[in-house]
Amino acid sequence: MGLAINRTIDKNNKKITWSINPEGIRLYAYLCFWALIIIGAWLTIYYSEVDFQNNPLFHMFGYNNICILFDAFPSTYVLPSIWVINFILLTCYILTSWLRIYQGYLLSTVTNIDFTLFSISSSIELISMIVFTTVFSVTPEESMFFHIAPFTFLILALSLLSIKNYIYYNRIADLSQNEKKLGLLYLAVHLFASSIKIMMQINGLSGDYFYNTMSFVGFHQFIDRLWMITAALLPIYFSIKFRNRISNLVYSTKY
Repeated sequence: MGLAINRTIDKNNKKITWSINPEGIRLYAYLCFWALIIIGAWLTIYYSEVDFQNNPLFHMFGYNNICILFDAFPSTYVLPSIWVINFILLTCYILTSWLRIYQGYLLSTVTNIDFTLFSISSSIELISMIVFTTVFSVTPEESMFFHIAPFTFLILALSLLSIKNYIYYNRIADLSQNEKKLGLLYLAVHLFASSIKIMMQINGLSGDYFYNTMSFVGFHQFIDRLWMITAALLPIYFSIKFRNRISNLVYSTKY
């Protein structure tokens, strides 16, 4: 955890100073998420009996999204344990990010309204991560609603996270004008892709109440890939980019 947590030991004064970097924790969390996906893909493609042309996801959306990697043996035996690690890392990131804002609030560098909104967003993110866990316990054959809806919560959580981070970096990281513009462009693209994905899933679960899903399969596949890039790939770059540009949490323990 060298990119996220460092310590300085003062044996003379029997004091340990801990430096915690939330962006470093976020980096490990997203790398763990990609490990989850890669392992799930490997197990599903080479060792499962999934029919990629005949399954509930394909029948509802016209293609297989990322959820297909979590649904069948042997993935169901392995991925839940990896998700627990991922969940712990994501929770640590949400909590340390909140503590950083809380410190600013106590020192009057963060306004009451900003702290309140940040706290509400962090709470929703954490609840959404908890709900997402249901994906690993309910198969599409058992219930498409309880399999797809938790993924919708994950999309919501990562959308709030992107908004929250853009505002925070914009105020703290001393962004250049180009960085501000590119950050706003990224946020707009990510929220657009997230909105389409949420609408697509709501429409599918409602039995195509709003439009015929099969008429937009190609568009939905494009949005799926765009969302994966903005939600799970680019944040790795952002974590590396801003890791040393914003403050750490520093705590001391003495014995």
